[in-house]
Amino acid sequence: MRLALIVTTYERPDALARVLETVRDQHRPPDELVVADDGSGPATRAVVERFARRAPCPVVHSWQPDQGWRLARSRNLALARSRSEYVIFVDGDMLLDLDYNEDSRAQVDMNLVMTGKGELVEIQGTGEEAPFSRDALDQMISLATKGIRELSAIQEVALGKDEGEGNRRRHRKSG
Repeated sequence: MRLALIVTTYERPDALARVLETVRDQHRPPDELVVADDGSGPATRAVVERFARRAPCPVVHSWQPDQGWRLARSRNLALARSRSEYVIFVDGDMLLDLDYNEDSRAQVDMNLVMTGKGELVEIQGTGEEAPFSRDALDQMISLATKGIRELSAIQEVALGKDEGEGNRRRHRKSG
């Protein structure tokens, strides 16, 4: 399965450069990247060309003249230039998670949110290609819980918090 990432942009070369860096940092990059440019100037072209020289995938700059806001047309032109079976559209100021492309290819889309005490706030799961079993759900929750605990511990160290302090704040009286 070939996957294209189409990034829309208009006169925001700074934001586009940041988005493209998150594409470069993906664990699994897209098979191709198409920048859908709605008439930006030379600064945006320079960002795309600079990125293309060291990109982890082929890059196409799909540009149309600036004749007012024509985002839909820009996306359609970019889509026509893509050679992939599947396409993901993102805006030119959307930073991607490290596993964005891998996540978009997953058989199950699972989101889990927990409090600092390990209580569940949200569980959201969708079988993208087929249903999944209760056993698979339990395994995903266990893996997510383990990952959240590991990330929380890393964050606490990075923030200089005492182990187990979690989200609690310490208040000291001065005097």
